[in-house]
Amino acid sequence: MSRDIAQLLSRQRLFQDMGTRMLGKLAATAELVDLRSGAVLFDVGSPPDALYVVVTGRLRCDLGGGRYSELGAAESVGELGVLADEPQLYRVVALRDSQLVRIERDALLRTLMRHPQSLLRLGRVEFQRLRRHGTAESERQRGRISSLAILETRPGRGAGEAVRRMTEALGRYGSVRVIDESSVDAALGLGIAAMPYAQNQDNRALVHWLNEVETEDDFLIYTSAQNAPAWWRRCLRQADHVLLAADVEDTSDGVALLEEVRSQRLQVPVSMLLRRGPRALRGDPMAWQACGEVDDQFFWRSGEDQDIVRIARQLTQQANGLVLGGGGARGFAHIGLIRALDELGIPVDLYGGSSMGALIAALRASGLSAVEIVREMRASFVEHNFLNDYMLPRVALIRGQRFLRRMHEVFGDQRIEDLPVPYFCVSTNLTKGTCEVHRSGSLATWVSTSMAVPGVAPPVAWRGDFLADGAVINSLPTDVMREMGRGPVIGSSVSTEGMIAAPGIEGPDPAALLNWTSEAEKPSLFDILFRTATLTSESGNARRAELADVYFRMPVSHVGMFQWDAIDQVVRAGYEHAMQTLPQWRDQLGG
Repeated sequence: MSRDIAQLLSRQRLFQDMGTRMLGKLAATAELVDLRSGAVLFDVGSPPDALYVVVTGRLRCDLGGGRYSELGAAESVGELGVLADEPQLYRVVALRDSQLVRIERDALLRTLMRHPQSLLRLGRVEFQRLRRHGTAESERQRGRISSLAILETRPGRGAGEAVRRMTEALGRYGSVRVIDESSVDAALGLGIAAMPYAQNQDNRALVHWLNEVETEDDFLIYTSAQNAPAWWRRCLRQADHVLLAADVEDTSDGVALLEEVRSQRLQVPVSMLLRRGPRALRGDPMAWQACGEVDDQFFWRSGEDQDIVRIARQLTQQANGLVLGGGGARGFAHIGLIRALDELGIPVDLYGGSSMGALIAALRASGLSAVEIVREMRASFVEHNFLNDYMLPRVALIRGQRFLRRMHEVFGDQRIEDLPVPYFCVSTNLTKGTCEVHRSGSLATWVSTSMAVPGVAPPVAWRGDFLADGAVINSLPTDVMREMGRGPVIGSSVSTEGMIAAPGIEGPDPAALLNWTSEAEKPSLFDILFRTATLTSESGNARRAELADVYFRMPVSHVGMFQWDAIDQVVRAGYEHAMQTLPQWRDQLGG
């Protein structure tokens, strides 16, 4: 056994220059440790009693606050506590069934004192790990997958077809191998796949084989042809992301697989892979998340390649997320950007927005082309005025009911979670002073809420709070899209900066607006209220622009916020600006 451990340690960079005799002595003091997926190796405050080297599997070091790094084969953990003789500073948990070499602190330090090169390396390893926390490099690890599990919640839910299509889709990014019970039994012997987890040689052989297979291919897809619970558990513990296949009208009642997910204490995302029909959705897809074991959902249709291709891009962090900012009529420029993206063949798989951007993003997420979006916007803002249900201004200038009815005409009873692609919009919680993110519920209602400028339209009461225009606190929610971790973020801003001014009037003149003498267009009450409402959000635009991989500040500052009849001019300006910038990003964005 010590000879085997010595061979394992010789592959670890800490000990690669250590002589055979010294390595053998160190190995004689070490032991092999099996760690089941979800189990904690040590926690914050644990005694610094050992160094661990990963033989197979994957671990996660969690510093708290959403910061973490992941460790794979031949990497070590526990260095800082050992060197400083201080309690551990972070939590380490197994993401997969793993095998580790455990070296007790005293034995390790005796060896390192005789081999100072390894001691120096040990300090560097820990320093580099701490430095990586919270950096772009560690962010890229979030959601990274090399193995995926696709399992059926009930027989006949299309997992076989989904696996075939996912294999083809992931094949665009590397080699793919499908692992099920038959492939395991063919490699290791009949019945091995059905073997329950145990700390024995058979289990170690299976874990080693699965890890070796993973080094040979870029992606593994774990699935079950026989729906065997023991193999289910193994798939769940080996995956970086779990997809549970169901039909969209199914319910979570009595699903044994959910109990398995719950019992395994998984540290990886679990999403529903919901098969939908060609028409509007039925059922309640969000109910799966209400059970507490599911983080998200993806929709696909049988026979449709692009649905699974879109999901594959999101799983591999290759999906482009488009975020559109608020800004009244200036927001028409976003439509020009959408047209440019289409012409350059750059796919967008996720949409989000605030205020006017929320409406345009919702139309796009519903499947409309740039031409169709222009038609809807022209009907809503140019040909008809749905913002003229004025009332005595006790809480707002307009009732907002005409516009809400218009949104229901456009979107019908569609819910956000029913859209074919992921979408969100934001509103401002006036009660708490926070940003509310809407990922489910009535599309028409939440789009209208995201556009309800305080003072212009009444705020919306929800769960005891008042919600209003998203642009009050977050006019460009790139931060929300970035947190989803699905891939590059494209941000488009139509800033409200400069929308009201008094050129030529020196002042101070308190009556300037009452006796307007400037050649510029006189700001309206709507303009003043909108600009006032969005001042706070504008101050954070630079930070949110930095969160975008590709950022557009549309050249439409000369357009009035309610200059609806400038739609064609503004769309064209957005298109021309996008076409000047996008071609250089085409390859990086998958065009």
